Amino acid sequence: MGVRMSNCGHDENRRYTGGKAGDQSGTEWYLRPWFSYPWNYILRWKNAKLGNLFADLAVEAAENNNVGYDQGQRYTFVEALPAAGWRPSKIKTPCEADCSSGTVALIKAVGHLKGIADLQNCSATYTGNMMPWFQSPAGKKYFTVLTGKYLVDSSLARRGDINLNVAHHINVTVDNGSNSGISDTGAGSGSAGAAGQNLIGSCNVTLKTFLVGAKDNQVRTIQILLKNRGFKGKNGKELVIDGYLGENTAYAIEQFQRQQGMTGINYGTVAARTWLLLLSAK
Repeated sequence: MGVRMSNCGHDENRRYTGGKAGDQSGTEWYLRPWFSYPWNYILRWKNAKLGNLFADLAVEAAENNNVGYDQGQRYTFVEALPAAGWRPSKIKTPCEADCSSGTVALIKAVGHLKGIADLQNCSATYTGNMMPWFQSPAGKKYFTVLTGKYLVDSSLARRGDINLNVAHHINVTVDNGSNSGISDTGAGSGSAGAAGQNLIGSCNVTLKTFLVGAKDNQVRTIQILLKNRGFKGKNGKELVIDGYLGENTAYAIEQFQRQQGMTGINYGTVAARTWLLLLSAK
């Protein structure tokens, strides 16, 4: 068996959004042969035990067909994971992730399973802001940044390596390479797929502009981001995650925009600047 990756890259229609929850094809989030994307960085766990646990969780996600891919529903896996005791294998309800939200959720899962606050509070949200977190004091405590030969040689790979292309994609290595210096501990047995098959996908999400009255899966993402940051509706209650940009969501958006110091606010409107702040704010 060669070196494999846990790869979350496209839905059952080989698209990035619009599919049915869960892995309908067995290749939405699955185990496949190691490939060079090309990667910009390999992020390696400094603690091999934590790396092995992380790899185990990545295998569990790939082998559980209740976990699929959809950028528009990328946070449903995030919501399902704590309810399953932070073990992807125990998720019983169909849900979705994309490459970046899934990877961050698994980092947080390691943090919760091992009681490590730095990992529980990983602030990365998409491929474009992964490196700022990995280069933060918390990230540096747990990860080494590798480049050069590690980007192209699977024999040097280790279980738990995070493979990152900052513009498009991220996934997880789940086997040790022959020159890794570590004997393989045996990852899950799921199907690896055909070598050379282009099932990578992309996390370079097209973010839409929304006005009051819009209904869309990305509005659901906005609601989750606002709710996670403590913003409530006009009624003083937590936002309902329903994908509808009604007055309560519009009010929460406006409060967030004001907190971030935005000027020229158009009530209930989410455009490029608001998206940027929502995805990067802690």
